[in-house]
Amino acid sequence: MWVAVTALGSRPVAYTAVAARCLTREPTAAPVLDRCWPLLVLAAGDAARTALCRAVNRPRPPAEEWLSHCQGASFPSRHTATALLATGLAAGAGPDTAGAVAALVGLSRVALRVHWPSDVVGGWLFGYGWLAASEMARPCGGSESVQCGG
Repeated sequence: MWVAVTALGSRPVAYTAVAARCLTREPTAAPVLDRCWPLLVLAAGDAARTALCRAVNRPRPPAEEWLSHCQGASFPSRHTATALLATGLAAGAGPDTAGAVAALVGLSRVALRVHWPSDVVGGWLFGYGWLAASEMARPCGGSESVQCGG
């Protein structure tokens, strides 16, 4: 069960869901940058989280305890941050729903013994922070109902 839950925070699931949202939006509703904004936010957040993870370089729990495959350093949890970002961006879910999905994915990472609990909290906070920053930086004033230049 935990392996299935953890997949919600995987890159293939997240990027597919967010890209599908971008592709299914009405083409005339907004300029290309605004339509593709969620995908850009996810990719930039993924890159920033990876850079932070490499800078911190925190070791994972002992490999002999892992119940799932994983790679790289441990902090902050990629699956937790990605689940929060993808849920917020693809589903347009509010912070409570996105946070709940990320918490469940984070719990799966701890249950699979591939992360420390503080890694999950770090991924959760990173995801919230990145999502909030993206709303402030969003083209067209941060509202999907507002069209640029109109």
